[in-house]
Amino acid sequence: MGTVLTGLAQTGASFGGKAAVFLLSTAVSVFIAEWSVRLALPDYDPAGQVVWQTHPRAGTVLGQPGTTARQIKNSGDYNVSVRFNRHGFRDRQDVSTGHDKDMYVVGDSFAFGWGVEESERFSNVLARLSNERVFNLAASLNIDGYEKLFPYAESLGAKFGHVVLSLNMIDDVRRYAVEEVETLTSPVVPPTRNGLDISLMTVKNFLLRESAFYLLMTQSLNHLQPLRRFLISVGIIKTINEISSGLPDRDAISVTADRLAALDRRYDLTVLLIPSRGLWVGARRSETREVHDRVIRALRERGVTVIDPLPELEKGDNPLQYHFRNDGHWNPRGHRLIGEVLQNALSGDK
Repeated sequence: MGTVLTGLAQTGASFGGKAAVFLLSTAVSVFIAEWSVRLALPDYDPAGQVVWQTHPRAGTVLGQPGTTARQIKNSGDYNVSVRFNRHGFRDRQDVSTGHDKDMYVVGDSFAFGWGVEESERFSNVLARLSNERVFNLAASLNIDGYEKLFPYAESLGAKFGHVVLSLNMIDDVRRYAVEEVETLTSPVVPPTRNGLDISLMTVKNFLLRESAFYLLMTQSLNHLQPLRRFLISVGIIKTINEISSGLPDRDAISVTADRLAALDRRYDLTVLLIPSRGLWVGARRSETREVHDRVIRALRERGVTVIDPLPELEKGDNPLQYHFRNDGHWNPRGHRLIGEVLQNALSGDK
């Protein structure tokens, strides 16, 4: 018996030793892979990715002033440069020089140009078409944040003229509370149905923020379509069509419209609607279209000027051609179209 027990103990110790060696080897390999990617492919270094922070003077979330970063989608949709000026805006112009003859664009990640180069954004397209200065004051915000951008820009010396405020139909229309705590509205994976899914998404988001190796690895895997389809089927990859399409109720629409009407009384406001992808994908398309039309009516009833690009987006029956394949934001083609829509609508107002 003693011999048997001794043999079992030795087997256990041997297994434990092998497991420890395996784990140590794996950790060393991952460490080497991580730093190899960071050194060889600095674009993938998390330290070089876009950083959002609450600006002490603006009182809202802006980019880190005076920095240049990259925005990379691990599905391969984009890899672009993002430069923040000294005020925290992604704009090579200085808003402190703005006057009331200029135009200003305020909005969230769509207006910011998520995934496209600065020169490709609809605000830059509009500037070229109109031959006017167009300042871009967009960030990863909602209406609570937009309202803070105006006094911040004015404190810098800007004198507001015509303002185009982009309203994201997915998450900008909500029941805003008087003292609501501002939250980022940049694309995030929504809460899922069980704790396992939530934990998985938490780990994935952590790795996307912290690991260059993970970003490169997942980008490579996304190009292997059979493997990608398998990962989607088991729930490891969440597709863009699983993200909420945005279906605010009547109270949310009313509250949002009131907030925008109040802004319109202080500034020369035009609201540019950003249609939800739920108009074209998912099981609630008709409801999403009803909400879209209801928001337009609510704003116009309050005297707010609205530009709805939906008819132009749906020409040719392929509206999703203006979006990235694996990301809900507009691609360069989409921004170009929106810039043209704005120029046609705004020039007709003059």
